[in-house]
Amino acid sequence: LCPEAFDFPGARGAGNRRYLGVTVDRQRVDVPFDHPIPSDKKVVYASLGTHAAMYGKKVDRFIGCLIEAARARSDYSFIVNIGKGNSAAKYGPPPPNVVLVNFAPQLQILDRSAALITNGGLGTVKEAIRAQVPMLLVPCRWDQFGNAARVRFHGIGDYCNIDRVTAEHLGERLDQILNNPTYKTGLARMKEQIERDDEFATGVQWLIALAARDAAHSR
Repeated sequence: LCPEAFDFPGARGAGNRRYLGVTVDRQRVDVPFDHPIPSDKKVVYASLGTHAAMYGKKVDRFIGCLIEAARARSDYSFIVNIGKGNSAAKYGPPPPNVVLVNFAPQLQILDRSAALITNGGLGTVKEAIRAQVPMLLVPCRWDQFGNAARVRFHGIGDYCNIDRVTAEHLGERLDQILNNPTYKTGLARMKEQIERDDEFATGVQWLIALAARDAAHSR
C-alpha cells in the first residue's frame, strides 16, 4: 500500500512486489474538532499515532521536549496529538501556542500545516506527501525506521532519534524543516509523480485475478 516513487530505487520491481499507490481516502469524514485551527500563525502538527502509549515512557519524554521547543517559538501554533487514553494534565500547563489533544482530524490539520512531526507510520507519511507538508520523523518501532530513511532519501523531510533528542535539538531540527525550501520542492515532485503513476486500479485487478487463480487451484 505504497507509491512506487516513495521506495528506494533499488527495491522497485524486485521479485513479486506490487505497488498499489497512495491509497489515502481523502473523502473520509473525521470527528468534529473542538479546537480552532489558527489562521494567523503557521501550524506545526505533531502526532505519534493513535496508540502512542504503546511506545512507553519515551513518548512522555518526547512530548515534554516538544512542549519546551514550542514554548520558544511563539510565532507558530502547535497541535499535538498525545494519543488515545493519554492525559494532557501530566505534562503541566502548556504554553498558549500549544494544544494537546487525544485525537485530531489529521487530513484537515495537514491541509493547514507548515510542518509535521510524526513517528513515521506509512499512512501518515502518505497523507503528508499528498498535502505537501515537510516532515520530521521520530521513528519508534516496526517499519517506521525504513519510512524515515525513505523520507530523508527523497528529500521530503528528515528524522531524529526519539531516545536522544533534547528540546534544543528538536527545535533546531524543526527550524530546519520549516525554513529549508528544498523539502517543499521535493514534496511537489513526489506528489506529481505518485499521482501520475498511481497503480491502485491495476493493483486491485491483479489481486482479484490472483485470488481467482488460487480459488481455481483449490477446487
